[in-house]
Amino acid sequence: MMLPVNSIRYTVLFVFLVPVSVLAEEPATLATAHTIGKKLKQEGWTYGSNPAQKQIDCVQFVLKTLEEHFQMTLSADVRTRILISDLTVSQVTNDTNGIVSMGDSRTKGVQQALIDIHRGTVISLKDAKPGDFIQYWMKKHNGTWFGHAGIIEKVTEENGIRKAFLYGSHKSTEGIGTAPEGGLRLQGTADRRIYVVRAQ
Repeated sequence: MMLPVNSIRYTVLFVFLVPVSVLAEEPATLATAHTIGKKLKQEGWTYGSNPAQKQIDCVQFVLKTLEEHFQMTLSADVRTRILISDLTVSQVTNDTNGIVSMGDSRTKGVQQALIDIHRGTVISLKDAKPGDFIQYWMKKHNGTWFGHAGIIEKVTEENGIRKAFLYGSHKSTEGIGTAPEGGLRLQGTADRRIYVVRAQ
């Protein structure tokens, strides 16, 4: 038996596929870093500390990103804090007077710089997310320390361990890229000091 057409109900289901990039918009600070990084790579910049030779290191990249993000030239004091240029390599490498291990404010780099000018918020390691800036120090097996800085591009968590992947200028990528390959463990231990800040 055929039913009258008007007695049949039709259900139409529309499925919308939304790109992930639309659902999770990239933080402005990270977008700025990506734009700068793409331009520097196209121009042939590599890792190093001599701009005259088209070299840029980690803290110089962080500074460049912040000045572009804020649309202003930061003061000499703020630049010094981000670049940590008032400390010698020997002081930080050898942890002179506990300057690194004791958390001297001068070693906090970008975090301290943004706090000093009231343009940043200190972020705990458990709350770190893409777009946050980071300065960290790690102790080598021989007892010396090394530091690095960048902007968090991605955070993963597995078995309760959070790891950050940093975008910036890295020696391991010979310039602009994402590192470390296995991620940076976001854990405060005796052999590492990690400082995270969110720009305002």
